[in-house]
Amino acid sequence: MRNSLRILSFLRIIFLSLILLIVFIFLIYSIRSIFYTHPLSYGEGHILILSEFVRDKGHYFFDIHNYPFIHGAYPPVYPAVVSIFLPWFGYTFTVGRFVSFISALLIVFFIYRILFEESRNQKYSLIFAILFLAPYFIISNSSLMRVDMLAILFSLIGFYLYVKYSKIHSPLRFFSIVFFILAFYTKQNAIAAPLSILVYNFFKNKKECLQFFLLYTLPLVAIFAIFTILTRGEFYLHIVKYMRYIHPIDLQLSVQIYQKFIYTTSLF
Repeated sequence: MRNSLRILSFLRIIFLSLILLIVFIFLIYSIRSIFYTHPLSYGEGHILILSEFVRDKGHYFFDIHNYPFIHGAYPPVYPAVVSIFLPWFGYTFTVGRFVSFISALLIVFFIYRILFEESRNQKYSLIFAILFLAPYFIISNSSLMRVDMLAILFSLIGFYLYVKYSKIHSPLRFFSIVFFILAFYTKQNAIAAPLSILVYNFFKNKKECLQFFLLYTLPLVAIFAIFTILTRGEFYLHIVKYMRYIHPIDLQLSVQIYQKFIYTTSLF
């Protein structure tokens, strides 16, 4: 019996040490990356230029056949957030990287909150939330000037709000849609979270499913139409048509990935 307790205690110490090591590696890598003066990813310079155009011209969806001959690969939320800070911090990658870093920390917090809503166990909720930081691609991307972390953050905030307030049938659950729309206009494929809610409600509550679908899609499409009209069609061309040539859509692979994600999130 004593040997079993010793082994269990030893395993707990090892596991706790690994968790602390994950946090340590994440923080050290992030701090070193945030203040590095050169690009760490092929997309960082592109995002920085888009942010500068938002600051100077209000958008970056121009005719690619004319100067500045640039493709606005992503919707405007992330470049707009970065552009707010450029006048104070200058033309640097640090601002965008810091936005991604803070987003990663908040992602851990909202994973914890989502898990705690279901388990009511603070210890295990925190452990599994921190494990989000373990994969190398998370550690490396969480301090890059990229749109991914902010898009995930908006998706998780929306998902948390829906999980929290749907339990008590509060209308506040539909406030999650604001964040799902922000996620889409941060990265146009950030639709897995609202899609999982739609699939879940399709089998549990079809009225709720229809209501959520309309409240999500109608403003999203309206905003898309407004941006497209204001840019004379360039918004659609940049984030939809041109992206198809840069990143051809593998529908079969996309369906498989979203099926797995939807199944996992629907368990909540």
